[in-house]
Amino acid sequence: MSYMKSPVNAQELTQDVFVKIWQQRAQLTGVEHFKSYLFILSRNQIISAIRRKLRETALDADFDILENMPQPDEQLQYKEVMGWINKGIEAMPPMRQQVFRMSRMQGMTHEEIAQQLGIARNTVKQHIVLALNTLREHLRQYTDIAPILMAFIFLDR
Repeated sequence: MSYMKSPVNAQELTQDVFVKIWQQRAQLTGVEHFKSYLFILSRNQIISAIRRKLRETALDADFDILENMPQPDEQLQYKEVMGWINKGIEAMPPMRQQVFRMSRMQGMTHEEIAQQLGIARNTVKQHIVLALNTLREHLRQYTDIAPILMAFIFLDR
């Protein structure tokens, strides 16, 4: 019980141990220390049960990951939108690109960016506003509205 943490699982394992003993009853006459034999058999059953549980848990996690994975068409659409965004970023002046990437790609705050670049916080804010406006204008030239909406959601976080 202390290893299995469940009365039901502990009972099943105990029953499995007794079934194994019953199945191997013919060989038990050669066992000199039955108590030690019983301990080792029980320990091995517990280890096997824990390994099975770990495998089942890992398989469940793998299935969860697969279910939540984006579909190929979503991945392609995401790649396409990110390509459009990167083209828009590359069209910006170098300082604006750097500030935007630090904010949106690296997740840095305006204060952190200002400290690292040695500029005012309001300058950082202004660069972000101008970068977002530039990207919105850049994305308007593409006609598929769904990916553009996804891009706006990403950009306005």
